[in-house]
Amino acid sequence: MFRIFEADCCNKGHAEVVKWLIQKRSSNNIFREDHNFQHTFRSVCLKGHLAIAQSLIEVLLSQQKFPIVMTDKEYFYLSCVNGHLMVAQWLAQINQIHGWDLIDLTDDQLFLESYANGHLEVFNWLIEYSKTKGYVLPKVVKNLIKKN
Repeated sequence: MFRIFEADCCNKGHAEVVKWLIQKRSSNNIFREDHNFQHTFRSVCLKGHLAIAQSLIEVLLSQQKFPIVMTDKEYFYLSCVNGHLMVAQWLAQINQIHGWDLIDLTDDQLFLESYANGHLEVFNWLIEYSKTKGYVLPKVVKNLIKKN
């Protein structure tokens, strides 16, 4: 049996193929057949495939029930430390809209690894985003800001 969320098209970023495959299947049974959504969604966030992430969440929302609990902070973390700002911003947006628990702005490693991996645009956005959410920046992050 072909399993859409294990397919290379998700991991390789072929958004149009993913959309086509989703349309070919009944959205009511997509997740009954595919139990690796979390792994696939994690991989899509890690690789920065925004259009695919959006398609997968769209299918989740269309089912009006979630086969997984959207509280895995690793999705946001992986998008940030790998420099995928648009994915991180989108995750922040859907996190707020749906009241999910996908973001941990108290995690020093989130900031440190984004910075250490050279993703300064993400690092700077995390700082600004944290401020808008009322979070106090960790001391180690404040020290990095002073150095720059």
